[in-house]
Amino acid sequence: MFQKAKGYPKLRGKAADIQGLDLALCKCFQHYMDPDNQQHIQASALLELNVEIGQILDSYSPKFGFMAVPQEQQEVLVLKSLQTTQLHVQLCEHYQETDISLFNITAKTHFCIHVYLLSKYIHPSVTWCFKGENMMRTSSNILKSCLHGNKHWNVGRVALLKFRHLLQLALRKA
Repeated sequence: MFQKAKGYPKLRGKAADIQGLDLALCKCFQHYMDPDNQQHIQASALLELNVEIGQILDSYSPKFGFMAVPQEQQEVLVLKSLQTTQLHVQLCEHYQETDISLFNITAKTHFCIHVYLLSKYIHPSVTWCFKGENMMRTSSNILKSCLHGNKHWNVGRVALLKFRHLLQLALRKA
């Protein structure tokens, strides 16, 4: 974790590497936290929810044949993600008042809620929010290649067909 001269602290690394730190970070924070500090209690709850979300996603992972989260678990996942976001917002607002840059609400926070809402259709680990920059770059390049000569409403369909074809070629090669 690095603290820049300005801005918010950021945990550096690929999402797949950082993903496994959730429980260790939670336990470490709980060991050193001040149990009388309201913000420490909120941060601890946020970290615990983050661990619980990770456990749900790991239990119903594509590694075990789940390409989507079962509906009952998806509803729990959505509830926990909304609770996490609420705690995040509360901590952000508190620290903004003190001029300490600790919690930042970004577009990715909003995007995660959508990913969890859609997790009953597609598992979050196969979307670019969790797969990291490589998948985002691949998707971006494919979409850019489909813009020329296609109407805006048809770009997504053409991109999916092209991506499916590229996956088929990659599988044949492997």
